[in-house]
Amino acid sequence: MRLLDARTLGLVDVRDDAIPRYAILSHTWGDEEITIQELRRIKGRVPRPLDRHKRAIVGKQGFVKSSSAELSEAINSMYIWYRQSAECYAFLSDVQAADKEDWSLSGSSLRRSRWFTRGWTLQELIAPKAVLFYAKDWTLLGHKDSPLAFANIISQVTGIDDEVLDGRIDPLQLSVSARMAWAAHRHTTRLEDTAYSLMGLFQVNMPLLYGEGHRAFTRLQEEIIQSTDDQSLFAWNSFDEADQDPDALFGLLAQSPAYFKDARNIQPLPPLPIYASAPSSITNHGLRVQVYLRPVMGAGADTMEEDYLAILDCFIRVGDLYKCPVVRLRRLSEDQYARLQPKSQMSLPPPLSQFAPENEGYRAIYVRQRPVYYHLPQFRISPFHMESGVTTSSSDGVQYRLTDTFPPSQWNSNTMTLKAAYSRKLRAMGVFRFQSVARKDEGVDVVVGLRRLNSMQWEGWCFQLSRRAKALEATFTEVNGKIEKMTAASHADLSSGALSSGALRDALGDDSSLMSNATVEGIQLQGRLYISVLVSPMPEIQTTKELLQLSPPHGPVHNFLFHGLSARVLTEPCFQSSSDNSEFLAGVEIQPHVPPVRARPPDNDGMISSSSHFMKPIYDFLVQLRERKREEEPGSPAHLLEDLAIALFDCDPLRVEEIVAKGPDMASFTSDKYGFAPLHWAVAGGSVRCIHILLDHKANLLGVTEGGLTALHVSALCNTKVWSAFTSRYGPKTGLGELGNMRTKKYSDTPLHLAAAVSSDSGNHHSFFQEFMEVIKSTGRVGLFTRNKDDETSVHRAAANNNGSVIRALASSSCHYHRHAG
Repeated sequence: MRLLDARTLGLVDVRDDAIPRYAILSHTWGDEEITIQELRRIKGRVPRPLDRHKRAIVGKQGFVKSSSAELSEAINSMYIWYRQSAECYAFLSDVQAADKEDWSLSGSSLRRSRWFTRGWTLQELIAPKAVLFYAKDWTLLGHKDSPLAFANIISQVTGIDDEVLDGRIDPLQLSVSARMAWAAHRHTTRLEDTAYSLMGLFQVNMPLLYGEGHRAFTRLQEEIIQSTDDQSLFAWNSFDEADQDPDALFGLLAQSPAYFKDARNIQPLPPLPIYASAPSSITNHGLRVQVYLRPVMGAGADTMEEDYLAILDCFIRVGDLYKCPVVRLRRLSEDQYARLQPKSQMSLPPPLSQFAPENEGYRAIYVRQRPVYYHLPQFRISPFHMESGVTTSSSDGVQYRLTDTFPPSQWNSNTMTLKAAYSRKLRAMGVFRFQSVARKDEGVDVVVGLRRLNSMQWEGWCFQLSRRAKALEATFTEVNGKIEKMTAASHADLSSGALSSGALRDALGDDSSLMSNATVEGIQLQGRLYISVLVSPMPEIQTTKELLQLSPPHGPVHNFLFHGLSARVLTEPCFQSSSDNSEFLAGVEIQPHVPPVRARPPDNDGMISSSSHFMKPIYDFLVQLRERKREEEPGSPAHLLEDLAIALFDCDPLRVEEIVAKGPDMASFTSDKYGFAPLHWAVAGGSVRCIHILLDHKANLLGVTEGGLTALHVSALCNTKVWSAFTSRYGPKTGLGELGNMRTKKYSDTPLHLAAAVSSDSGNHHSFFQEFMEVIKSTGRVGLFTRNKDDETSVHRAAANNNGSVIRALASSSCHYHRHAG
């Protein structure tokens, strides 16, 4: 140990086992501490109280400033030096003498002294047995424990209890958070000294690494964890003024002592005797700690997150009650968690662990200080876009070359991956720009995003945009603005899958006007999910013979081009125009040649292939209902709804009016297979007058069955021409316009999809579809070729069921439209 001779100011080395009685000085010197060399130049300023001691340490001046080894040893030993000193003299260079001011005033120089705001002086107040305070003229102000009035002021200014100042309570008996709170309002010149000045207070040692910044305070907390199981270390709160992102992830360790300013009254709990020891440790997977977890019930209904309340093993007394601080955690993987919403201050009664429910209790978890959403997949450019490097031509198989990405901060060009940023809302995660190798004038921007499947699984989606002159950042911002408006308009959380990729493509993409096809596919690489992005030319296919029979293969080329455009609109993304070089074909008659439309065949998984298929469960339900009613007494609300269903299907308006007058619930469902409401029964029956009666009694025109069928879906499936009831009441655009765009839950089919699927080539069905299609077109709000969940148009649904007349009707309508548009 190195001491300073109080008389000569010479340095004296002493052995650790022969340390004499010494005094120590505590002071502040502004931005820089004074060195031994500087002290020798101002020898006259040595304080007079030191005269009764032969040896002294003057603050941190017992070492040479230029020696990093001595600096590290001194700082790690500083607390012990102060604790072993006979007396500590605290020189307050900015405080007037005691007889010159009233200390009880909040603006007194004593209460505002810089000494009480510095980081290093905290341990210089706590560690010594005796601390004497001196004013700037070296007159005695008082001791840290006497007189009582002076000691109370020190306690008030520092927030340290009287019992700690007078030695009745050892600081180590207090919680970690209480000791951290003492430093909450203190500052140091060097950021790292915020941590280094607290090492002695927590009896830990660690190397000094100036330049590490906030990492120093993290290391201090990691060292504290190694020596205590006091979970009050995690009972901090952020006081950042910025808005709190509910999904932002944090570690369990604080960034600064300031985060503990409200944690001074927290006390630790002793270990539980009924549980085996589970020591906390710092691992390469993060901080391992055992905490009591309670699931946040109901929070995952919309966001599908798995959140928990971690009830910490410490408590605070509130009147006669004891409560435990609580932090909110989110499960990221099997055993990885992260803290949420650090601004929130919560507390709960201590859990009764022996009576705890099965879904809560103590669990060992890992928390990284910089957590990430592990289950969030990255986007990976398909290897088909990666050139060999030997040639830049398309001979190496590359048909579309990646030229730009956004956002660039998330892009890794070495791995060809784009990191996705977490969002509970539906939003674009990035944009890729591709250039066709064969056609220099053809480029495409591919917008990609993720949709949530459950708490740990995601799927990718994408759509294409024609290459814009604007930068990708502008495209990215524009697309997310449109998605936000769509989300707000639907009043739904679309991240959970309410909006299909096909619907998103229809609303925002330019796919129907592009000669490329963008797809995303989930792939596994060593158990990690990546979303592979691929852009390929649209393959040439043939439509069915029905398309070839639309008109004879004669006439000018421009007529054929209209037919080609019609076929493309009907079958895209499975079509590539054969007229790219049409400028060379002037006056040449060309036989169109396109193969059949590819479509999903009918299956038995809830897909309806015919009207009879749809109607059979309705007839069966009514037969059983009529038989049961012969044996039951009428009068209950359920019977009232069933009686109304029978009357509506039988098209009996007088009976309907009689039942409706009794006030049945128009939004209730019967127990049939589809879950019909009264309006659906009226449509299935086919009576326009009955529908009017229901609408007069506040039936919801836009109401859906339990399976997501609207009244217009049911009309399409039952082949009932009742749309006049809707248009006469609401007008074609307001009533039919909204109904025509509504979709089923499972396949996201529009009414036109279903009409195309069930309208066979028989005379009645053909005329029904023709009329149904014209009514849909008249709204001006419904497209004939919108896509369902499987990217199918109404033509695909007709082709899957061999409904040739429907294909002809749709194709003719498309050609007629394009001729008039031309």
